[in-house]
Amino acid sequence: EPNAYASLGGHIFINKGSLHGIHKQMGVINSKGVVGQVVDVTPHYACVMSLLNKNFKMSAKLKHSKYFGQLYWDGVNAATARLDEIPKHVKVKDGDTIITSGYSALFPENIMIGTVKKFNSQADKNFVEIEVKLSANMHTLDHVYVVENFFKKEYEKLDSLTQKLSK
Repeated sequence: EPNAYASLGGHIFINKGSLHGIHKQMGVINSKGVVGQVVDVTPHYACVMSLLNKNFKMSAKLKHSKYFGQLYWDGVNAATARLDEIPKHVKVKDGDTIITSGYSALFPENIMIGTVKKFNSQADKNFVEIEVKLSANMHTLDHVYVVENFFKKEYEKLDSLTQKLSK
């Protein structure tokens, strides 16, 4: 259970590193939800790309309907993110729960991300625009958990084979 102690330009530093089993491409969460992913490691420290970094993107889904899309931070508000690619025929309402989809090697399924703050369905677009209120407060991080996916290599191998077959 590393301590998160500094935030700098969408990055957080934790006081555990490679000597503690931390390595790149591990997910980071806290008791409230998703925080980010490990992007660099030294023996005693790790740098985490926060969810509040414009380069951070992840697969997320609406808990009630199981529809999934891409979650990212738009750089506007540190308490919210955007969820794209949800078809507009999907019923969305304020307060709906947003969780990890499990469709990546980074996070297991059903980790809390946030709730629908507001949404907009425009007639000329095929997707709903969703603003997500993040459950993890990035300004008050203290203890975080680093997620080890023991099946990551197997998942990545299968994903690589599938992409080759589809070309």
